[in-house]
Amino acid sequence: MEKRKLLTVALAALAFTWAAWGFARACIVWVEPDAANYVADVSLFDWMQSTGGSWMLVLFTLATLLFFWFGCHLLALVGRRWRILFLLELLFTFFGLCYGFAALTSTHYDGKYYACMDAGENELGEALQPKLDAMRELVDQAAWPEIAQINEAHRKGETFDPRSYFSVLTNLWLETGYVLDYVFMGRNDGFPILYSRLETDPPFETGQDYVDALPPGAWSPNGSYLTDWSDAVRMDDSEAAFLEYAALYLTGDQFYWCWSGIDNERAIIASASKLEEVVNSNDPYSYVLDLPIGFRMQASALDVRPVVSMDDETVWVSLLTFSRWSGFARTELLMQRHYPHTVLAEDEQMLIDYEYGSFL
Repeated sequence: MEKRKLLTVALAALAFTWAAWGFARACIVWVEPDAANYVADVSLFDWMQSTGGSWMLVLFTLATLLFFWFGCHLLALVGRRWRILFLLELLFTFFGLCYGFAALTSTHYDGKYYACMDAGENELGEALQPKLDAMRELVDQAAWPEIAQINEAHRKGETFDPRSYFSVLTNLWLETGYVLDYVFMGRNDGFPILYSRLETDPPFETGQDYVDALPPGAWSPNGSYLTDWSDAVRMDDSEAAFLEYAALYLTGDQFYWCWSGIDNERAIIASASKLEEVVNSNDPYSYVLDLPIGFRMQASALDVRPVVSMDDETVWVSLLTFSRWSGFARTELLMQRHYPHTVLAEDEQMLIDYEYGSFL
């Protein structure tokens, strides 16, 4: 009889432990990655796994098994009419302890996540990322005139010079006799437009002058326009060069953006260290601010490696990109392999949706 009782207790403890695992996967806990911001969207199971890894899950399993082993022993000692009430109290105590322990411990957890790079080496990405950072630094170091005065200040040589990109993008160079220039579209709100011109030609004075000079259909009312500098940029025939060209195409015009222009902002993430920087950032002047824990966990598992595929006529480039206004995506470009390296098609596959403060 005693053996039968022990077997019943053991089976009950195992059943409750299995149920506890289901609860841990379904229960959403609130955690606190810093002193000021509560964020949700992480289950108790995910929280344990990200906090302590497999050892935390093993400890949870053992603790659960022991708790219900002794609990079922006590349950067998009470009268039958009290067993349901005792069982409810047992379950309430266990799940309350789990939830409370997670909430208490998470206030001391730094909330940092680290990029997973188990999929292989990333030589192209590791070489590209410093150049992307250097492009950003060139922009940050430039003078910032009054928005309404940008075009006038640029004609005087007092603003950012996009030709400085070629000091960083060393596999690209300008065609002899050409200049990479820009004109600011808008007056109190807007964005710059990169274009190429002959050194002997005068620059556009206003954004409207640029629009008027475009061929029919090159500009649409929503502000989209054709990339108008491909005829001025040369490159060597290498994977690194096409990645640099893609970087110039995707982020080369990201300076002097303001108000509605910022909606198109995006960053290329090519290395594990940059992904960690973005995911763990709480800097209001950086890419992001207070990302939800669930978002950080998903983002840490993304593959950051850029991909380049070349055939005789075309080149396909795939890059991981991030925007505060849309989230993480795989941005893909199809371009001509031979000069001029016109972008033939562009596609964006969303990986994790996010909109500045909202994890979708």
